[in-house]
Amino acid sequence: MEHLPYVPSSILWEMLSARDLAALARTSRLLHGNVEPFLYRRHALTQYCSAAMSAVEAANSDIPETCTRALAILDKVKQFCHMAPNALNLRYEPRRAYIHLQTPRRFEDFGDPYSLTALHLAAWKGLDAIVERLLQGGSDVNCESSKATPLFMAVSNNKASTAVFLLSHGANPVVLPDPHNSLTVLHLACALGYADLAEQLLATGTVPADPIDVLKYYSTHLSYGYLRKDAPAVVELLARNSEFSAALTSEFIAASRWRSALALLQAKKRRNRISRSTATDLLDSACSTLRHRTLKEAEPVIRQLLKMGANPDVGQQILDSSTPDFPALLPLLSCLLNAGMDVAAKDFLGDASAYDRNQDEEGASAQLGLVRLLLQHGAPIGPATRGDALDSLGMRGVGRGEWAHKLCSLLVEHCRQIPRRRRRKDITAFLDRLSNANKRLEGAAFDIDFI
Repeated sequence: MEHLPYVPSSILWEMLSARDLAALARTSRLLHGNVEPFLYRRHALTQYCSAAMSAVEAANSDIPETCTRALAILDKVKQFCHMAPNALNLRYEPRRAYIHLQTPRRFEDFGDPYSLTALHLAAWKGLDAIVERLLQGGSDVNCESSKATPLFMAVSNNKASTAVFLLSHGANPVVLPDPHNSLTVLHLACALGYADLAEQLLATGTVPADPIDVLKYYSTHLSYGYLRKDAPAVVELLARNSEFSAALTSEFIAASRWRSALALLQAKKRRNRISRSTATDLLDSACSTLRHRTLKEAEPVIRQLLKMGANPDVGQQILDSSTPDFPALLPLLSCLLNAGMDVAAKDFLGDASAYDRNQDEEGASAQLGLVRLLLQHGAPIGPATRGDALDSLGMRGVGRGEWAHKLCSLLVEHCRQIPRRRRRKDITAFLDRLSNANKRLEGAAFDIDFI
């Protein structure tokens, strides 16, 4: 067959399948040089298969050899195929790639595409060199598949360099056009928590999105629970490029997204100092939003607001919980008291000293630490606390009697440190009751010689 003229040979080749032609091309160099161009022209771009798509499917950015091989195939497609203007924009169902698009709020219509162009798949996989070669070959940079463009695919899979490259080659950054509030790839990147990608998109200057609008969208996205984790780096990035919004900060706090709220506060701290009234309103919102599981995360936000001049008295509400988490409350209350929270406004000590039979050893220790902290900052020993310490004093066994003994020991230690001339009426009232109770304690009596 090597010595047959080209025309008779091509007639025979027409009868062979693509697999047989490929096997024939491998039999000799001469046949390879003649059969390969025919093979590409005949079978590389058809209604059912695409050599370009197969090349992109086989390419892996972590294995350079696969990308080199894919580029060689694309060069041969361009060299040997008489392509129609939209030949590379034909869509095929990937055989070795599964595409799952993350669809944040308002992007729900973007379903997982079952058929893609080679450019879509290359953008999804972040194959920059292949993306460039496909664009040079005539691929449409804004071709859609299930409403998704190649740029959307790259951003959805956090391929920053690919997204920037597509933007530089005319990709449309607007994903959902709207006369009032269009959604762009920057909205998508922020909603998915891709801070580095969002920063590079902003740096291009080609995405028509106001950072404050993106922040609003991001906040709504968090509030509805579409994002599993906080992405404070995204908030900090957008905050650097927008004016401070107390309403947005309050929304983050209301959604218990404490790390994002802190990032927003710290970003603006460097430029525009928040007024004391605004900081106080935000602290009030934070204290009213506290949940047991988020107390530790809320502490840095509360400290930051106090540094900005928030009135610590709005933090008095944190002890109103019927089942307080004392280990988590202790550092929170400490920062509020150190900032000057008024402890005489209500009976905080009575709320903190009540016996809780469900409290474990760690919780009881933290509760005693909270009582000590309140005493150090001048909290009066009210009737409730005197009753908690003295009514059950002397009861045998663990439980209420043991708690009364520990509480009473702490109160006695506190009273011992206060000179007689400086004792308030509440301390005198406690010591008088203790003196009467001491007479019936027999061997468990407290040393009250200092009275």
